[in-house]
Amino acid sequence: TDLQRLSFADAVNSDEKMIDYVIYDMLSLEEVMIKNPVTIGKDDTIREAGLVLTKNKFHALPVVDGENIVGIVTTTDLLRYLIS
Repeated sequence: TDLQRLSFADAVNSDEKMIDYVIYDMLSLEEVMIKNPVTIGKDDTIREAGLVLTKNKFHALPVVDGENIVGIVTTTDLLRYLIS
């Protein structure tokens, strides 16, 4: 999603993919990533994760143990859990 914010495809009428590739080659991940992302703790519930994802319209959520990232939970993960 952070990279999608950089896309100029809607603003110009030329080769959209080429413009995106030029931008992607110019910037580092550090320059485009969110600095203080919303996270969820490893001991939080599936319901809590679902609430954070839907409230913020996120598709992925970093899972932390203290200050360490231990994983990521996605909307696909939650859907797979619900249908299993």
